[in-house]
Amino acid sequence: MASYQLGKSFRVVVGKEKSGQRRSRVFAVFRCDCGETFIARVRTDCQAQSCGCLSKKVTSSRTVGVACRKTHGMSESVEYRTWLKMRERCENPNNKSFGNYGGRGIKVCSRWSDFSAFIQDMGKRPAGCSIDRIDNSKGYEPENCRWASSVQQARNVRSNVLLSIDGVTATIAEWCEKQNSVGYEGIRARLRRGWSDKEAVFGRNQ
Repeated sequence: MASYQLGKSFRVVVGKEKSGQRRSRVFAVFRCDCGETFIARVRTDCQAQSCGCLSKKVTSSRTVGVACRKTHGMSESVEYRTWLKMRERCENPNNKSFGNYGGRGIKVCSRWSDFSAFIQDMGKRPAGCSIDRIDNSKGYEPENCRWASSVQQARNVRSNVLLSIDGVTATIAEWCEKQNSVGYEGIRARLRRGWSDKEAVFGRNQ
């Protein structure tokens, strides 16, 4: 909110110093962005910001924020912090994680701009879990999000290698649980040698 000085400034006597000298302040007429004119003190460090509409606007926004927090009563909850961090990653270019989220097109759906809708769709966070996108190429929306454990999330990162065998697609770690004859590094080594997904997991004698 800017203001513009109109005409010359003028001095107003406001009292006396201890030395007996008169003390005065410089005032001027300003025009606010909202169109109102007002008289305010001219300072060397800054100009008057507004006729008063700015403070009203700030107060109003703070009041709305308080009202929102009182509405859901969860401003100190882990779910609310999750919601805030999710939006920060996707919407704030200054966030350190923005490049991996908002910077590559990952968005929060319009419905989840309201925390009440988010908690209605996701429910309370189970212990040991955090929010996870099922499809990492898509954004944060009810159909694509879940509360997942650290193990589930580790298996759902973009760098994971997926193997498809007889119509079933899973990560190397998941295939190791089903067939642990050579282990994770053994499967990776077989893949590097050009073996098929099925051969890498079950061997060439199967």
